[in-house]
Amino acid sequence: MTQQERPAAAAVLEQLNRIVSSGEFDASERNRRFLRYIVTETLDGRADRIKAYGIATAVFERDSGFDPQTDPIIRIEAGRLRRALAHYYLTAGQSDPIRITVPKGSYVPNFACMPDAPVVPAQAERTRHGGRRIRPWMAVAPVLLVLLTLGASWAGGFRPFGENVERQTPVERGPRIFIAPFEADSATTDHAGLASGVTRDIVAGLTRFEEMFILAPETSLRHGAREDLVALVRDLDVDYIVSGGLSATPERMRVTVALVDARSRQFLWSEAFEGDLSAGDPLRAQMQVADRVVRALAQPCGVIFNVRVRDIRGAPPGSLTSHECVLEYYRHYQGARAGYRAVTATPAPTPALPRFAGEGVP
Repeated sequence: MTQQERPAAAAVLEQLNRIVSSGEFDASERNRRFLRYIVTETLDGRADRIKAYGIATAVFERDSGFDPQTDPIIRIEAGRLRRALAHYYLTAGQSDPIRITVPKGSYVPNFACMPDAPVVPAQAERTRHGGRRIRPWMAVAPVLLVLLTLGASWAGGFRPFGENVERQTPVERGPRIFIAPFEADSATTDHAGLASGVTRDIVAGLTRFEEMFILAPETSLRHGAREDLVALVRDLDVDYIVSGGLSATPERMRVTVALVDARSRQFLWSEAFEGDLSAGDPLRAQMQVADRVVRALAQPCGVIFNVRVRDIRGAPPGSLTSHECVLEYYRHYQGARAGYRAVTATPAPTPALPRFAGEGVP
């Protein structure tokens, strides 16, 4: 078949089932429903109705008050869905006859026949080896598994292979962060709208970090008063809460931001940021302050990174999620770089180990 052919609806549905049942499709159950929804709506001739609002109410169980302009959940999850599809087609789906993609800027999927790809029934994808096709690289899998097991045993403390160790299934996600509405300390200032503006800019800035799940202030409206922290944590499954207050004079603004552990209610971090209002451009000052807050919170080795690393330090490797493994990598990388700079800057002799005197550690 050629690349220009449009696959039949039955073939697309078969490909959809092949994807969502594959272990290489690294997506949550909710994103699997997301994919099923947009594919079936398109096949049923309702592609023009596939909008953020419809997806939010049909798949993500949002109510009729959902506003895609203030709640970015659909944009965030669509990005994750695109990455999961790309990973699938790089692994288990390399030889699949049909490619399903979700182009950026739209939620309507594309279906394309792959050139010279044999049509393989969904059931034929499965074998007695764990339900996956056997590929050449799988011949070395047992050796890699042994090496990884030994490495994990060394890193997390050796355990006998016969020991029955209870493990929890890791959750494949980053932190969920609720941004509480920032409060203006004085209603008499000429810049009373700055507090809500700073809040919106911080939400917009944090959503650029796709490993974080950001919940905007409007998300809490259906959960009652935001002071009810226990209900908020239970209903939204929040990890952290970002809150703040703003005070302003005609010349300056000061924003104090705090990061709170949503479950323990412990204050983890707080800092004040100032902006210049004397130039007569409050919008520019608002954006600059919000950008500094976002960078302090979310940049690599920033506040949230350090808090997460502290929480997982010493945890057995097998209990870490994929996101936490990435955090551990960066922590070791930063530590290795710091150690390298220290050793190469001061290569003092080591009396206890004379053989290594003056040698740098890469």
